[in-house]
Amino acid sequence: VAVMLRYLTQRCNIWGLHSHDEDLIKVSVSALLSRDEKLDVEEVFQWLIENGWEERAATKFKLIVGLLLEGKKIKINDIMNAPTEKAMLKIFDSLRVNENTKLHA
Repeated sequence: VAVMLRYLTQRCNIWGLHSHDEDLIKVSVSALLSRDEKLDVEEVFQWLIENGWEERAATKFKLIVGLLLEGKKIKINDIMNAPTEKAMLKIFDSLRVNENTKLHA
């Protein structure tokens, strides 16, 4: 979860989410949930605020996480350009390996 949050903080407009940012969040959260990762809505929100996200953007992120945790389907705004869950999991796995390598170097 931490890898996803750090990645999205670098990739998204944390001052005001654009539709492609929302798509990236939706796919990323869905990807982690498909792996049975545990997400706590309030912990995610707190992390976002503590790491510089504007409150409205963090609140939108929180809403997306909450809906997905409830099992709701959320429409992807631009399905043709949104990444796949599989692609996001590969990115997160790669980042996780890189972080672990740096820790043990």
